[in-house]
Amino acid sequence: MNFPRFFRPAGADCRAPAVDPATLLLDFLAVALVLLVGYKFFLEPLALRPPLVRAPAFTLPALDRGEIALAARPGHVVFLDFWASWCPPCRLSLPLAERFARAHPDVEVIAVDVGEPAAAARAFAHANGMSRVALDAGKRVSSAYGAVFLPTIVAIDPAGYERGRWSGYNPAIELALENAREKLQSKTSPGKALAPLSAAEPRALTVAVEEDPSSLDTILNTPYGWLLGPLTQGYLFLVDERGRLVPDRALAVPTRAGGGISADGRTIAYRIRTGRWSDGAPFDARDVAFTVEALRNAATDVPDRSTVDQIERVEAPRPDLLVVRLRAPSAPFVSAFLTLGANDPYAILPRHVAARYRDLNASSLDTEPVGLGPFRLSLWRRGERLEFERNPYYWRGPAGVARAVALVSPNAETRLLQVRAGDLDAAYLSGLQLDEARDAGLPVTVATTNIVDYLQFNLRRRPLNELRVRRALAQALDRARLAQTVYRGLEAPTDTGALAPELARAGSLPRYDPLAARAELAPRHLELELAIAGSWRSSSAAAVQLAAQLAQAGVRVTIHSYSPAQFWGPATAGGVLALGRFDLALTSWSPGLDPDRSYLFGCAALPPAGGNAGGYCSRAFDAAEAAGMRVYDPRRRFAAYRRAHAILAADLPIVPLGFERSAYARSARFENFMPNVLGRDYWNAWAWKIRSP
Repeated sequence: MNFPRFFRPAGADCRAPAVDPATLLLDFLAVALVLLVGYKFFLEPLALRPPLVRAPAFTLPALDRGEIALAARPGHVVFLDFWASWCPPCRLSLPLAERFARAHPDVEVIAVDVGEPAAAARAFAHANGMSRVALDAGKRVSSAYGAVFLPTIVAIDPAGYERGRWSGYNPAIELALENAREKLQSKTSPGKALAPLSAAEPRALTVAVEEDPSSLDTILNTPYGWLLGPLTQGYLFLVDERGRLVPDRALAVPTRAGGGISADGRTIAYRIRTGRWSDGAPFDARDVAFTVEALRNAATDVPDRSTVDQIERVEAPRPDLLVVRLRAPSAPFVSAFLTLGANDPYAILPRHVAARYRDLNASSLDTEPVGLGPFRLSLWRRGERLEFERNPYYWRGPAGVARAVALVSPNAETRLLQVRAGDLDAAYLSGLQLDEARDAGLPVTVATTNIVDYLQFNLRRRPLNELRVRRALAQALDRARLAQTVYRGLEAPTDTGALAPELARAGSLPRYDPLAARAELAPRHLELELAIAGSWRSSSAAAVQLAAQLAQAGVRVTIHSYSPAQFWGPATAGGVLALGRFDLALTSWSPGLDPDRSYLFGCAALPPAGGNAGGYCSRAFDAAEAAGMRVYDPRRRFAAYRRAHAILAADLPIVPLGFERSAYARSARFENFMPNVLGRDYWNAWAWKIRSP
C-alpha cells in the first residue's frame, strides 16, 4: 500500500530516501492544507462560539412600593422586558408579555421602565394592568443590558446567564417566550450551549429562511411569511415555474372566451373548490368574500389595497361560486386577486377565525395559521426553526413528504455548509457561493426571475427632484461591473425593469459616463443617505460599491443598514421605505405576472396604497397604465405598456440595476424543487419529495 510521506506507519520504510526539495515543498503544503481544513471546520467554530454572559445583577425601585432584584427568585427563568410609555411598539408588545406572565407563574417577568418619571410609568402600567414593574429612571440597568431599542426582552436562565433577546415588536412574542421557557427550564448547565431542539428528525425535508417571519398572516407585509405562505395557505391560483397561473381553490382561470368574464369586462365569476380548512372547519366561497372585506378594513395595516379597491361588490351566491363586480374593466385583476402572481401575494383568510378580530394587525393567525395549503404548522421556535406536518384536509391529497422544516439561518456561508453537511436540503446562494457549491458537487438550480433590483430616488427631497441630477447619478453607476463583481452573474442588467421582450426595448437608461456625472455633481457637493436591507441578498456589498462609484462623481454617501422587516415594513411599524426615510434606497420588487406597474409608480400608489415610496407622479404614465388596464386584447395592452415604460425611462424615478437570477444549492435527495419566475419558490410544496437512499 502506498502512503503519503507524512502518513507512513512505523516500519513501512526504514530507509532514509534522498531529499528532493520540490517534494518537501509539496509535503509542507499538504500538511498546511490539512491543518487549515482541521482548523476551519473543527476548531474555528468552537473558537468563535460566543461565550455565555452572566446577567448583570441589579436592584431597582418597584413602581408602587419596595424594590425588585434580579436574584429575588433564584433557580427560575427570568425575562426582562425593557419598555417606555412613549414607545408605540411597546404599547403593542407589553400586553402580550403581561398575558404570558399571568399564564406562567413559574417564571419571573420584570417590566423595566426606561428613563421615565414614575408618574408617566404608573399611568400607563395601571391602565394596562401591569404587575411587576421596575423603574430604571437613570437607564443604568438598560445600559448594562445593551437595551438600545425598545422594546427589548432579555431571557435569563436559572443559573443567571443571558440566553437570548428579542428587540422590537414581535406579534409572536408569547410563542417565543414559551419556547425559551421550555428550553431554559430543561437546560440549566451554564457551561454548555443549548442543543437545538427537535434535532432528531433527520428525515424531515428542510429549507431555510434568513430570519423569522414577523407574521404568518400573508395580508401583512411579511417577506418571509410570503415565502413560506404556500406551505400552509391557499390561494385562488398559484404560479408555476414557467409563470403560468395554476388553479388552487379556484377551479379554472376566468376568461372572456370561457364566459368567466362578462362582455363589459366588469363581472368575473370564479368556480370555487370547496373543502376544509387545516383545522377541519368547512371552506367555501364565503371565506373568499370575507377576505375581500378584511383587506378593505382600514384598521388593518394592509400594505397594498390596490387590487381590492377595484371591487365594487363581491358576492357568494353559492358555496362553490364567487362573483366579483369591478368598478371598471381591469385586465390585470385576475392575476392579482388572491394569487401568488400578485404584487403582494395574499392568501385566503379563514372567516371562522379572523372574523372575531376588530383588525388583523395582531391575531392568532400571526403564529397559529389556519390555512388551505399542503401543510400545517406544528412548532415554531423563534430564531431557530418552523416545523410543518401534513394537512390531512388538503385537496390534492397527502403532501409528498410527511414533515417539512424551515430553519432560521441568517448567514449565507452557514447555509451552504448546512447543505454540504446534509442538514439542509436547499439554500439560496449569493454570487460568490455559486462556484463554491458547484465545486462541492452539489446540485444547483438557477433561474432568471422578474424580480428587479433598483436604486430608488426619493423625489420629495432636493435636489433628487431634478431630472438632471438623477440622470447624472445614473451616469455615475457602472451597473455592468456591479452585476459582475458583486452579484457574480446572478444579476441580468436591465434598462426598463421589464422582463417581457415586448417591453424590454421600450427605453434605455443614460450610459455609464463618470466624467459627465462628475461635471454635473461635483460642484453641488451632495451628501446623500443610502438605505439598504443589509442582510437581503448582496445588499451590503452592492451598497459599498455604489457608494464608491458615486464618490468618484463627487457625491458623499452614508449607508444605513436595516433589517428586512424594518426596511420594507408598514409606516405604523417604522418602515423605512413607507415613511420615506431615505435619499437613495437599494431595494427590489417582485412584480406580479401582469405588466401593469401602477402599483410601483402610480400617483395614487403612495404607501400604504401601493409601493411608490419615491413619490413619483406622472399623469402621462398614469394614462398609459390606465389604457393598458381597461382592455383585454394583448396587442393593445402591450402598446399601452410600452408607452408607460418609455415614460419611466425618460423620467428616471429609479435606476434599474438588473433582474435577479435565483440560485439554490440542493441536497441530492430533494426532488421536485422548481423555483418560479416570481421568486415564490415554494409554490409546489405539495409535490416535494425525498429520494429514497
